[in-house]
Amino acid sequence: MGEDKNFHSDEDSRQEEEYQFINQTIRKKPYNRKKLLIHIGIVILSGVAAGLIAVAILAAAFHDMSRELLKQQESARITIPADTDPDDTAAAVSVSTVQPETEEENADDQAADETEHNETTDKTDGSEIENKEADKSETAEVKEENNEAKTGENAEEEENSDDKTGENSDDPSLKEEAENYLTPKQYEHLYAQLLELAEENKASMVQVTGIFTELDYFNQDYENAQQVSGTIIYDAQNSLYILTEYRVIEGAEKILVTFCDGTNAEATLQKQDYNTGLAVVLVDKKALDPETAEELKPATLGNSYAMKIGDAVIATGNLTDYSDSFSFGVITSFSGKVSKIDKEYNLFTTDMIGTPNGSGVLLNLRGEVIGIIVQGIGGSNATLSGYAVSQLKGLIQNLSNGEYVPYMGIIGRNVTEEISERSGIPAGVLVTDVVIDSPAMLAGIKSYDVITSIGGNPIRTMKAYEDILRNLKPDTVITVTAMRKGIEGYTEVEFPVTITQW
Repeated sequence: MGEDKNFHSDEDSRQEEEYQFINQTIRKKPYNRKKLLIHIGIVILSGVAAGLIAVAILAAAFHDMSRELLKQQESARITIPADTDPDDTAAAVSVSTVQPETEEENADDQAADETEHNETTDKTDGSEIENKEADKSETAEVKEENNEAKTGENAEEEENSDDKTGENSDDPSLKEEAENYLTPKQYEHLYAQLLELAEENKASMVQVTGIFTELDYFNQDYENAQQVSGTIIYDAQNSLYILTEYRVIEGAEKILVTFCDGTNAEATLQKQDYNTGLAVVLVDKKALDPETAEELKPATLGNSYAMKIGDAVIATGNLTDYSDSFSFGVITSFSGKVSKIDKEYNLFTTDMIGTPNGSGVLLNLRGEVIGIIVQGIGGSNATLSGYAVSQLKGLIQNLSNGEYVPYMGIIGRNVTEEISERSGIPAGVLVTDVVIDSPAMLAGIKSYDVITSIGGNPIRTMKAYEDILRNLKPDTVITVTAMRKGIEGYTEVEFPVTITQW
């Protein structure tokens, strides 16, 4: 027994020695703070350097991208050349081309004329007496010779006229010119030519429909559609630009455009002008059939300043609430003016019958658009009337490019020098009304103030006012100088106006 116990104790001690490492404790290696801080610093510096490099690369890329985008925008920007108003060019004649003579120069010229006249009279008085008798004797002979010559010439003229009559009697063009009336055949041919010209413009005309969803008495949804005429004014690479009236698409859930071949495409609103009621909508050319896209063409905007009273015009569009209608007539007046906010437009009136909802364009005999038909602006819907297109080209350009329309908020009339002399009102733009809460009202401008300059530029007409306002950007503060009537007469007042946009 004693030996067994010794054996077990030796065995146990030997096993304890073999597994003694199991009882050892493993300790973590202590951190080297210096190395750790250096490592962290290297990581941070690397991150900052990488960030700076990335920012530099992005800044350079953004600069190049923005410049390229700006180039694309500038190249894609629609530009409509403006027409020259003959009233402006007439006033621009240089005074130096016609120099008035002074009183001294006039006196010298008169004295020289009188001296020459007296010398000539003295020379002729002496010779007159000597030649009177000779003249009397020669007069009878000369008269006889002249009578004989005239008799021979008259005979020759009669023969020549007979020959010419015989020669030209077979010329149909001279016969037509000699006639002071049109035959029914010629009248029919004339209208056929006008109709052909109107048909050529058909590819530029569209129908614009605003679709609204409304509820009936039974709370059932139904679609309400309003239609108006539109004109293709620009064919871009990806889109068609269409000028139309805003009244039928304001608040519409969907805008539908119907082309001359009857196909339809959805459109989006580009920009609207609440002042004139006009708008530009865009149609994606990808939504058009290739045949339709090839058939369409933009209209040519003509010069309405060249039109006169009595000039023949063609009206096309929704003239009497029916699409694709034509009418022919003449311009009866263009002296009427329509005063709008910050604008004044000339109004074309014609002798063609219209309806209150009529729309379309007026064409000259070259097929160019010279008027935009907008019924009701002149106070009468019995005949077709509309805006002169030359005065709208700047606005159409802004709407096509989606640009802002500067806004001050006055309605004015021209006070010419003649009116100023008769009435005593200073020459300039007489403010007849100020829009509530407009920049003009907030600046202190009131009715019956006379605006004489904007930003130091003299103002004498509404057109000059419009030209300056069109080039101003929103939030621009500009000084408007006006004459205000007080107890002691008119005094000059300045107003700092902050321009906003429609």
